[in-house]
Amino acid sequence: MPVLSVIVLMAVVGFFFWYQKPNPGQYTTKDLVAILSFFATGVSLVFGKLVPAIFFMAVGALFWKLK
Repeated sequence: MPVLSVIVLMAVVGFFFWYQKPNPGQYTTKDLVAILSFFATGVSLVFGKLVPAIFFMAVGALFWKLK
């Protein structure tokens, strides 16, 4: 059931990033791009698409390191 997997993934990723910076005002655009990229990686993996997952993971890691 891919939809349930995506919801669980959203919860885990959301908690991880909230734990890193509990105050939402601390997030920058780079952080948000990284978060969305990591989420897109998870969605791609859930639906069995490996190439987009690798691409999104690379983009997310790049933006996460830029801050």
